[in-house]
Amino acid sequence: MTCIATPSPRCAVRVAKAIDRAGNARESEGSATVEQADTTNGMEQSQNGPELARVERVVTFGEAMIRLTPPGNERLERTLQLAVTVGGAELNTAVALRCLDVPSAWVTCLPRTGPGRLIERHARAAGVDTSRRASIHVPPR
Repeated sequence: MTCIATPSPRCAVRVAKAIDRAGNARESEGSATVEQADTTNGMEQSQNGPELARVERVVTFGEAMIRLTPPGNERLERTLQLAVTVGGAELNTAVALRCLDVPSAWVTCLPRTGPGRLIERHARAAGVDTSRRASIHVPPR
């Protein structure tokens, strides 16, 4: 389960291979890269003044996490239920862009476990392309 928040070296290798397969994903500084962006620093001139350039797709690279929260600010040791929330900066960025009708993809490595499938299902439900996700088998303890 360490792949969810802190990728292991095996996860990093699998993510690197997924990036190589992506073909059109390119390196950039930070956690997101923009493909086929306009070269005018994101601004185009029109009759009504500057406008944001049309972005073909944004690709984010990184991990996600699961937050377990007791309802009603109850103490963790006394609760019988936990609310499950999926998040993480890179995944949240991809989801927010989809809400703005900007196509986005998320490149990551997830374990082939229930929590890993939960995270992927959350991303796909928001419309984020997860086809460049690498999977890793987590042996039972």
